[in-house]
Amino acid sequence: MFSEIRAVFARRYLLQNTALEVFMANRTSVMFNFPDQPTVKKVVYSLPRVGVGTSYGLPQARRISLATPRQLFKSSNMTQRWQRREISNFEYLMFLNTIAGRTYNDLNQYPVFPWVLTNYESEELDLTLPGNFRDLSKGAGGNWATVGQRSRGGRRVRRQREKRKDKSVGLRIGTLNVGTMTGKGRELADMMERRKVDILCVQETRWKGSKARSIGAGFKLFYYGVDSKRNGVGVVLKEVFVRNVLEVKRVSDRVMSLKLEIEGVMLNVVSGYAPQVGCELEEKERFWSELDEVMESIPTGERVVIGADFNGHVGEGNRGDEEVMGRW
Repeated sequence: MFSEIRAVFARRYLLQNTALEVFMANRTSVMFNFPDQPTVKKVVYSLPRVGVGTSYGLPQARRISLATPRQLFKSSNMTQRWQRREISNFEYLMFLNTIAGRTYNDLNQYPVFPWVLTNYESEELDLTLPGNFRDLSKGAGGNWATVGQRSRGGRRVRRQREKRKDKSVGLRIGTLNVGTMTGKGRELADMMERRKVDILCVQETRWKGSKARSIGAGFKLFYYGVDSKRNGVGVVLKEVFVRNVLEVKRVSDRVMSLKLEIEGVMLNVVSGYAPQVGCELEEKERFWSELDEVMESIPTGERVVIGADFNGHVGEGNRGDEEVMGRW
């Protein structure tokens, strides 16, 4: 039996340093509680000299089995191995849990894992968006309200969602065909600041790529384009709202959308640039199909704002289109 022991860890039980956890060769473990600390020490010196095993770069000595979590952490090579990517995040977190005294054999000290993400609803996760991560300047407890708002199910969460439907958020949102973004970033930022615009949908940016960049004066542009000579769409946000971005959908160089959570309200901002009159029918149909796809993907109950240049023309000929076109 003793020959099957692979590691021995000192443990706490009911906040007292009176327990041991013994790990076996068959990958199981058993936890024992003793009357006092001297008894724990006697038992350790009666067991094989295995320390805490061979995985952590520590000598197989009885004193290692009795070491404190701080001593084990400082003496181990696991942090360096993790930094060199020799072990996974999961393996490193399990190491921290194990030396800290957490165990599957005591529900009061079950292993814990820090959560980093806040967005568990999007089908695709953009890791460049700060809004997809919890505020790492606060402890996990300080972010718990955010997790509760975004987790699925539960009466409390459902009640919060019902309240959101009736909640209003004061924002100034606009749309503008910029012709090109080249050389206009600062001008656009100054205009938004002067007119107190919080969110601006822009069309015909003529910037190639799929990025987000600051344009100055505390504004950031999320954009998408495939040709530097035509098309391209984007959404400019006040940087104070950048952390609220949960998802960016760059559908094409004519349609993109941002999902934000502001004061508990889910807001979808869609930027679109419709084909001109002279474009092929296929291109026009593709644009409307992409726009429909974006709109249908937005859950019922979330707010939607469309800022687009539909390249519409007003005039006398609105026969048959009276519901969508007025007379000039």
